Amino acid sequence: MLLDLRDFEVGEEVVLKSLPFDPMHREHEMEMGGGMEHMDMEHHHHMAHQMGPARLPDGSEIYLLRLVVAEKSDYSRSVPQTLSEVPQPDLSGATSRPITISMTTDDQGMRWLINGRTHSMDEIPIVVQSGAKEIWEIHNDEKSMPHPAHLHGVQFRVLERMGTPEQVAHLVVDEKGRLVTDLGFKDTVLLWPGETVKWAIDFSHGFEGEQLYMFHCHILEHEMGMMLNLKIVDPQG
Repeated sequence: MLLDLRDFEVGEEVVLKSLPFDPMHREHEMEMGGGMEHMDMEHHHHMAHQMGPARLPDGSEIYLLRLVVAEKSDYSRSVPQTLSEVPQPDLSGATSRPITISMTTDDQGMRWLINGRTHSMDEIPIVVQSGAKEIWEIHNDEKSMPHPAHLHGVQFRVLERMGTPEQVAHLVVDEKGRLVTDLGFKDTVLLWPGETVKWAIDFSHGFEGEQLYMFHCHILEHEMGMMLNLKIVDPQG
């Protein structure tokens, strides 16, 4: 991020604020009387307060950062129109991998799943060859919540968003449904309920032998279940 403060005077302030938004906690939808009804969110927040320390409700407006101009400096160089160029991904020979994020409720309580699985240290559900190209098509179930999907070891490029809810759709910047935050190299992408995101991964790297990484939700409370091991193997091995 580049912030130009040349037009500000000493003592003036700039603030960064997170605007209010719908957190879309659709995981709280329950089947009642044959239809889908939302849980009373006031009751939900009340219960959360009773179970632990008070916290700011999801989606609340909050100030994040305050900058105060301390002194003026002489800028002799202008800011270029384009700061960097990100090449389009080469998708030749790429294969597709469908991935689904969902939730289940059983005798163990509510659990988040990736492709119907929870994490096991001894299982490696995703195995790819070094140098392979894949397009992951990740679908977040309708009865869900926003999940920041995070991949270790390699970066990827977002190709397309589909089914983006109206609460977010006004932020779309191109014909592929992408947001401005999708346009560079990524290792984490936020998936909204009912949304599908396609991203392209080049598993080329300069390491020898097998590499073991993880694909998981970046919400700390979800990681133990909502995580899969990923192995990159040497095709010559």
